Amino acid sequence: MFDKFRDEFSRARGRYIAGFVLLFLICVVCVYQISGYITFLWPGDEEIGDARKKLDHSQRALLASFNKRFKLRRHRELLKARSKELWLKDCDGEPALGMKRLIDSATEGAEFALSSVGAARSTKVADGVSLVGLSVRGKASFKSIVRFIAAMENTTPRVYWKSLLLRPVNPRRPGEILLNGYIQVVVVSDSEAARFFSGVEK
Repeated sequence: MFDKFRDEFSRARGRYIAGFVLLFLICVVCVYQISGYITFLWPGDEEIGDARKKLDHSQRALLASFNKRFKLRRHRELLKARSKELWLKDCDGEPALGMKRLIDSATEGAEFALSSVGAARSTKVADGVSLVGLSVRGKASFKSIVRFIAAMENTTPRVYWKSLLLRPVNPRRPGEILLNGYIQVVVVSDSEAARFFSGVEK
């Protein structure tokens, strides 16, 4: 029986060799085809270095984005915290009339009568933002003048002095002081900006 098997193997040896060669070639082709996947599963030093560089770049970009977002939020909070210093037209009304009411209130508390209040003038600063100011003039005792200035400094919305000149009415008799100044407010007329500053946002 062994002799019979040997004879059959001898006759089929060529076919076996051809089959093994064909199988070997198929294996080589398969290895070549999946070599990319093998490299992906087991990356080399170059691939690891490239991936690390991309990761570092992505981390730096993400950190820069976080820092920028934090700065914008901080600026937003600081800006909103100063909302009481702005004249919001939708909330505070017309600045020309409102400023005169603030002046009347300040002079009444300071026992100080102004001799003249100029007409309000508006100067555009940006879209939806302007400066509205007017001149004031009067004379009183130094104590009354100081009380008036302090009252104007504590108004809401905030009133700013663009110019302020104090001098004695009579240098030989410095009992009365002449005040000559120009006050102004920062007016926000843009509706969306006014909602942001007033805390009423969509």
